[in-house]
Amino acid sequence: MKTLLSIYIIFSITIATGTCLVCETCNDDDCNNKVTPEECDPNVKSCFSSLEIKDNGEHVTQSIRKSCAKDEKLCNITFSMSAEDEIAYVSTCCKGDLCNQGQFEMPPPSQTENNQECPVCSSHAQSCTSSENKKCLGPQTSCIEYSVTGVRKDTGKTDMEAYQGCGTENFCDDRSSTYDASMYSSGNLDCSFESKSKYGSSRGSTSNSFSRN
Repeated sequence: MKTLLSIYIIFSITIATGTCLVCETCNDDDCNNKVTPEECDPNVKSCFSSLEIKDNGEHVTQSIRKSCAKDEKLCNITFSMSAEDEIAYVSTCCKGDLCNQGQFEMPPPSQTENNQECPVCSSHAQSCTSSENKKCLGPQTSCIEYSVTGVRKDTGKTDMEAYQGCGTENFCDDRSSTYDASMYSSGNLDCSFESKSKYGSSRGSTSNSFSRN
């Protein structure tokens, strides 16, 4: 009887473990070199991948994330902003073990003008002042003002960056929810947008304080 009970317990544990989703997990350079399979929590049903690209005209940097999709509100998000620097972000979720394997690419940007013009500037300060306008392209139908201030964990120094430019209307909300503040012990992200069309105009803003131990 004890033998049968032991076999039943082992079999039950094996079945329970086997029902958990397995996803690739990595950050940045590790995604090109060292990818770790991770068994997700039982309530997680999708694997997550994201790619963020920044282009300042001289250097292009990319941030890659792969993980279990613990918050599906972060799935299938796309946003971008064009100032003197370019910022683009895309995320996707999929179902099935290790479905987030392989390379993850950014969709090509649209080059079609959309009749919107916005002030453009960037600065390593709390704000920047524009001296010119930029014609907006594709889905970037909003004028964005965006700034981040953060105290770095490694040095204790304060980083600041500020931008004005063209962006997608969802930029402020989704940038706030997806921003990786892991390098900072504390800080703040502020963003506002204005969209104009033949149907009228819309405005919005968001402010997000972050603190990390």
